[in-house]
Amino acid sequence: MNPYRDSPLRSLPTGTMSLVRFASLTGVPLSRMVKHVVHGVDGERIEITKVICQCRLCRYVTPEQQKAAMAFWDRHGVSYRRLKEAAL
Repeated sequence: MNPYRDSPLRSLPTGTMSLVRFASLTGVPLSRMVKHVVHGVDGERIEITKVICQCRLCRYVTPEQQKAAMAFWDRHGVSYRRLKEAAL
């Protein structure tokens, strides 16, 4: 029996990654990433996908949310390392 067969993570789109990994790959400090998700900038926030997995709240960003986050940073002048389309 596969314990992960019914995992909610299986329903996420291909290319989805954890918020922590996305922050690391883009060179944005995790504390700043969390601030942009929770508080935002000028009333605009980065959208993420929250999933309860094994009784824990996990935060992920889908490929579309990754693109939107980079556009958010472009609009607000945040320095980051752009991901290539293959990574999305």
